[in-house]
Amino acid sequence: VVMTYIGAALILIGFLLLEKAVGLIRRANDAFRIAHAGLNVMRDPGMDDMAKENAIQIHARRLFVLFLSLSFGALVVVGVPIGFIWVLDRLGILSFEAVMDVTLSWPFLLTTSIVISCYLLAKKSFTNKGKDRFENRYSAMDRLVHHIAFHSTSAQLAISDFEDYIFQEKLLNIDTEKPVFIAGLPRGGTTLLLNIFAELDEFASHTYRNMPFLLVPIIWDLFSTRFQRSDEPRERAHGDGLKVSVDSPEALEEIIWKAFWTSQYSKDRILPWPNVVDQEFKEFFRRHMAKIIYLHWRKANQARYLSKNNLNIARIHLLKDMFDSGRIIVPFRNPIGHSESLLRQHLNFLRIHENDSFAKVYMEGLGHYDFGSNFRPIDFGNWLDEENATRDYVDLKFWLKYWTVTYRHLLSEKQDGVFFLCHEALCQRPTEGLTVLADVLSIVDRARLMQGEKMIAQKASKVMGKALADTQLVQEANQLYIELCKESII
Repeated sequence: VVMTYIGAALILIGFLLLEKAVGLIRRANDAFRIAHAGLNVMRDPGMDDMAKENAIQIHARRLFVLFLSLSFGALVVVGVPIGFIWVLDRLGILSFEAVMDVTLSWPFLLTTSIVISCYLLAKKSFTNKGKDRFENRYSAMDRLVHHIAFHSTSAQLAISDFEDYIFQEKLLNIDTEKPVFIAGLPRGGTTLLLNIFAELDEFASHTYRNMPFLLVPIIWDLFSTRFQRSDEPRERAHGDGLKVSVDSPEALEEIIWKAFWTSQYSKDRILPWPNVVDQEFKEFFRRHMAKIIYLHWRKANQARYLSKNNLNIARIHLLKDMFDSGRIIVPFRNPIGHSESLLRQHLNFLRIHENDSFAKVYMEGLGHYDFGSNFRPIDFGNWLDEENATRDYVDLKFWLKYWTVTYRHLLSEKQDGVFFLCHEALCQRPTEGLTVLADVLSIVDRARLMQGEKMIAQKASKVMGKALADTQLVQEANQLYIELCKESII
């Protein structure tokens, strides 16, 4: 009997060791990812039919190779341990039939599953730095759930149709007009505005509780409510003193854009969106907005959709075409101070991604390509391919050039419903700034909005003023800043 259980344990141990060596799960994930990418290509409105056909053929060839690799790997992972037990049976050391009966019995399978699950839950990432920060609070099981969510976009989209049907009566009369979009380069005051507006019951935004199955927010909310826990605010990974919890508003909307517009996400850059409204995407987006508003109705009888998404600067015209009643706020900062802050965060996230692989996966899954190993600058007007364009992301000149190209483009995109907001002016004159924002956005609860002055006081803008050798670039940026200030609503 003892040898029988030892044999069963040897099969389990052999399977785990060989799986790790062969990388069977990793290859299965690769196959799922390629299949998912192929489905996204088929629904991507930014690609023509010829490009779709070529991309699908490439994905099909890669899937075929992976299928052969998976088949061989499965044969090795399963066959070698069982073959070893068969050899021991031939040698008279144990009974092959008895070992297989134990291995496939439900008590053995249940016990090993519990042991492995407990190990995963108890295991801590020894490379994880900054454990007190919010993004690093995830256990091994949390990380597994996020991995599943990030690789099941197509399944979530399909389930979303079912969600639409189940909750159609509740969603039917929800008004998705007059949404508010906050967009600009990161570190420019977008999060400050999001936090101020999110305090008002008249706005509904994504929160961390919508993660990781964001594409089916109502179903996920019904399921996750059973095990939701309270959470103490912790400093976010940016190291800027801002504390967040699972109930804090967050920029999660890019997950939706990634699900439909895969061709805009190149390996080394983000491509600006074409000014062509895709009706399928527009309808999905509006239904999703209604779901977020519906979830917010626990606090209010009516609400407007509120979004903070830095990458929306790559599709200002498209947003206005999709939501003509919407309002877009584009905050900006002094170019030198803003560029320095961008560089500091890029270096910060390079360290974080080096020390914690899940942090990199997590940020990429959210569509946050602002910093670190995931960084992909937006290629406005193909500026990244210009002859004199630097691609040294740890050079302050790159970030100042990026700032200049970005806000020059945004200034050229100025239209009704798009409002520039100087962050320094808001910090210096918060009462005036919030009053103007209340007018621009038709905010009802002005008294509560004015309480946002406390948040502004804590985030007063700092300009370091580091000298740069490229005087022409500095002059160009400063001149653009003056032009932006003239367009600012305060």
